[in-house]
Amino acid sequence: MKSRSKKAIINITLVLTALSIAIYSAMYVTVTITSNSMKPTFEEGELILMKGHFFNPTIKRGQIVMFSTKDKPAVLKRVIGTAGDLITMNKKTVYIFKKDSASSLFEMQNVISSLGKYKENGYPLAVYDTHIDDIAFKVAFTGIVPANEEHYFQQDGMLIGQWSVPSGHLFVMGDNRDFSVDSRFFGFVSTSSVKAVY
Repeated sequence: MKSRSKKAIINITLVLTALSIAIYSAMYVTVTITSNSMKPTFEEGELILMKGHFFNPTIKRGQIVMFSTKDKPAVLKRVIGTAGDLITMNKKTVYIFKKDSASSLFEMQNVISSLGKYKENGYPLAVYDTHIDDIAFKVAFTGIVPANEEHYFQQDGMLIGQWSVPSGHLFVMGDNRDFSVDSRFFGFVSTSSVKAVY
């Protein structure tokens, strides 16, 4: 009788443990940063916790999303534009024509925060404070690396450096702007491919 009770307790404990792990996995995703494209927000080797599908979040401008590509299972970038927005780049300045805003034109203002504290490939980075909507964050530039407009993804019917975000998609960029491969180069990210939000 006691051995049956022990087995039952062990089985219940195993089931509860497995259930807890499954619930935690649906709620949160642990990610190891594998590149410096999000510097200074995250640095390579850092471990972060992101909200998973359980929360079913509405994705907003300024949030960081994790999605997968055919080459990488976990890519992190910041949402710059959502469906209906028009994104325009002029050199390294981002303009957002927001679909859902009365004052539609928004220029991402960059206010210098630090110079040379961070480096990338030997280049000192200038770090700027900026924001989109109610989310404040930092971005980095070298001032030396060109914008590489000739490699921009060109959307049909749009000028180079302009993108109209289609329904069900996002326009994303890395915070380390001169060292990020993002929507400027590979195009839009489907919201259905987003696995987690920070």
